[in-house]
Order: sequence, then C-alpha cells, then structure tokens
Amino acid sequence: MPTEIFLIKLLKAIVEITGMFMIGQGVLFLFAGNKRHENFVYQLFSKGTAPVMMLARLISPKVIADRHMWIVALAILFWLYVAIMYLYVGACADHPGPWCGREG
Repeated sequence: MPTEIFLIKLLKAIVEITGMFMIGQGVLFLFAGNKRHENFVYQLFSKGTAPVMMLARLISPKVIADRHMWIVALAILFWLYVAIMYLYVGACADHPGPWCGREG
C-alpha cells in the first residue's frame, strides 16, 4: 500500500472515530441527564472530542454559545471527511490496486 493512501486512510479513521465519539456523547447526554459528567464513558468521549471542540470554539464567532459548539464541531468533522474522501479518490486514481477496493 502506498504511503499516501495509508496516511489518508489513517486520517479518515481518526475523523470517523471522533464522529462516533460525538454521537456516543450525544446519546449519553440524552440518557444520563445531569449526572453525565460523573459517567466514565461520557468523560472518555469528552476527552476524545476535546480537540475538535476547541477548534470549533477557536474558529467560531464569540456570539455562538458553548452549548451550540457541538453543531460547529460536527460540521468541521463532516467537511474534513468530505475533503479526506476527495483526497482518497484522487490517490486511488493515481495508485489503483486492491487497497482501493479494485484491481488495477
């Protein structure tokens, strides 16, 4: 597997895992209520999503409340995923093979 495709797949996996952490954190937010901050899994998900939440706070205007930062963070993850998939398709066009899901 070419190094370029490996790195793109690694970035894609990181974005996917962070997105799943955000979804899991949202589900626990609904079920755990006010005691969510005492929940170990919620704390783990919070640590996993902290870098994207800090980036969301950094690039968003100050008028956006902290309780809405998850929307900005999900948008960041979505557009990162779209950009990574664009790079992946381009890399697979340059280096076709079984690592791209086809023989070539």
